[in-house]
Amino acid sequence: MNQFGQILSRILVITGFSMIFMLAAVFLSPFRVNVKRKNSTYMLKFSYLAYLLVALSFFFYLVFLKNEIKDTTNELNYIFMILSLFVPNIGILLRRKFKKNRATYNYFFTGINLMIMVFLLYLFYKIHLMI
Repeated sequence: MNQFGQILSRILVITGFSMIFMLAAVFLSPFRVNVKRKNSTYMLKFSYLAYLLVALSFFFYLVFLKNEIKDTTNELNYIFMILSLFVPNIGILLRRKFKKNRATYNYFFTGINLMIMVFLLYLFYKIHLMI
């Protein structure tokens, strides 16, 4: 029975994370871009979707980790993990508020999304080595 519960919980988490990713892709409409800021808009939207894929994969790994994460990370990594959840989402939601410098804003948050992806991949690798 325990094995069935584990499989069921993994299927439910995978389904939930897949739904989050699909909803984000539908609401973001990555192929609908502004003609004036074509490149920066593509870069922002696709970097956000790539970030979301890495973040969901990372947190899926953490959900089913056998050891506790406090054994492998410190407080600073916790703070950066929490920030990595909120900063890209706030950035993608506030992009329409910027009218004049939106291309600069798009490039800035593309860089932030890429940095957070690198941080999450580094943390994944670090946690995986400690186990």
